[in-house]
Amino acid sequence: MKLPILLIVFLSIAYDVTAQFDCNTLLAKEVDQNHPEEMLKELKHFTHCGLDSIDVRYFINGPVIGAMVIKVVNAKHSCTYGDILNQIMLVTEMPGYKEVKQNEKKMYTVMRTPVTETNWARNVDVLNKNFDDSDLNAMHKLFVDSASNNWTYGQLIHNYNIRKK
Repeated sequence: MKLPILLIVFLSIAYDVTAQFDCNTLLAKEVDQNHPEEMLKELKHFTHCGLDSIDVRYFINGPVIGAMVIKVVNAKHSCTYGDILNQIMLVTEMPGYKEVKQNEKKMYTVMRTPVTETNWARNVDVLNKNFDDSDLNAMHKLFVDSASNNWTYGQLIHNYNIRKK
């Protein structure tokens, strides 16, 4: 009997927490271009405003979001989060975006997957869309040399990037 009551309490608390976010306030807020770390923090709230986590991770990439802000500022000399969301929504409606999103989704899944020889063979096509052959070969060698580390692909790529510098 306690479990259903706890579940109801938890769900009502979770609903209250998500219901409290005011997307309209965020969208009306002007972007402070002098504080990019604040902008990135605010952009993560777009998951409450119609985007999913994959969209948000893709679009808050520095060069992508920077280009969108510059486009809006050049057109109207200021920029709100609503302006940015409108630019993002235009891109999400483009025919090629669905394929890009599917590739991003696959890559995020792979990043959490443990690296094994079997998984390498399964995931090399996803990795091949993000890395050239020389990087893939070097990552595979790093994996083989460090097989006792039990890394995920995310950890492997991170360690590869550190060693590449």
